[in-house]
Amino acid sequence: MDNRFYNGFNVFDKLSSIFKNPDVLKEEHIPDKFLFREEECKKITDHISSFFQLGMKPSDMFIYGPPSTGKTHMIKKIVSETNEFAEKYDWKIKLFYTSFKNRTYREGLGNLINLKIGKSGFTANEIIEKINHRIRGYTAGFVFDEVDKIIVTNTYPNPIDMLIGTFTRFGELFNNPNVFIIVISNKDITRSLTPPSRSTFIPVHIYFRDYKPDEIYQILKHRCEQAFVNGAISDETLLHLLEKLGKVRDLRLGLRTLLMAGKLACMRKTNKITDDIIDMAFEEVQKNIIKDGIINADDTQLLIVYFTALLQKKKGKPQMTEIYRLYKKEAINPLSFGYISNYVVPKLEGQGLIMNEVKGFGRGKGKARFLWVEEDKVDDILQICREELKIRYGEDMKDIIKGEIVGGS
Repeated sequence: MDNRFYNGFNVFDKLSSIFKNPDVLKEEHIPDKFLFREEECKKITDHISSFFQLGMKPSDMFIYGPPSTGKTHMIKKIVSETNEFAEKYDWKIKLFYTSFKNRTYREGLGNLINLKIGKSGFTANEIIEKINHRIRGYTAGFVFDEVDKIIVTNTYPNPIDMLIGTFTRFGELFNNPNVFIIVISNKDITRSLTPPSRSTFIPVHIYFRDYKPDEIYQILKHRCEQAFVNGAISDETLLHLLEKLGKVRDLRLGLRTLLMAGKLACMRKTNKITDDIIDMAFEEVQKNIIKDGIINADDTQLLIVYFTALLQKKKGKPQMTEIYRLYKKEAINPLSFGYISNYVVPKLEGQGLIMNEVKGFGRGKGKARFLWVEEDKVDDILQICREELKIRYGEDMKDIIKGEIVGGS
């Protein structure tokens, strides 16, 4: 019998020598305990528990703070436990969660009630009608996560304002006052709301601060104790990882690195994670993050990243006008410069694919925006972009993929 397929399990057999539970290092894992977030957790649960204690509709909430600070995981756990408790004791309250990350206004609304809307399905107003029908007889809390990552469309050029304005006026729109909202974002979006929405959305603000370096160390150590067998990783090696994270303070990057380090240790057939394994894992994870971002980018984002890296390779950090000139020439349905500047570039920057800054040329000489990618990642980004362009466009972009399109620039 050919056992080549079964030989593929050899690596996984070795997992048991170093891993106890690798799942606790995965990004989607929701911990039982949120270290250094006791105050934020208490504030959120206290406001929701006003329903159970006093029969009052909870306050609207606005939860915000930098990425990778526990906002999403905590609110998911609170939603799950609140609904479980309410159902067990027959309390007429229910929380509905949706993430607007890379979703349009309509798609996010449909996801709120697990409605499969398709590309030409229900309108936003029809979905809201269905939501209203679904919550009759209940006090309903709508949790809108990652609203700062919602996709802007021509139909809804200010979808955050539309979302908040609609649901804070739910009572007058549908004669259903028992509705509250919990809005979650990486940044403070309240300043961008129009006056009508700002007048109805007066939430309790709950800020999730960045973790301090020692707190990240303690969280990573706690996860390692759950994930690995005793002695698999030393305190000194964990501190080495903390140094690699540096000023980024990205807990997710730390967890991904530990998971990758465990896999590399298994491939080496060792039950010890060392500093050099951490270094290899950190580099590999960074490459994977960039690759995932480029592969999942839409056509416009892909071209902007590619032309940024291509021009940077040839002449140093390019101006955005130069990048846009190439993009407009080659894109099938090019978007406006203003849209690219206001929506596409900030999104790419948020994903860590590009960086940008505005520089002045001196008194009376004007300003310009420059874009660039990490200098030591230029070649990797160009290679990944070229492979993706070949898959999407084939021969149609042969000259662009070769870089000949900017040969004379």
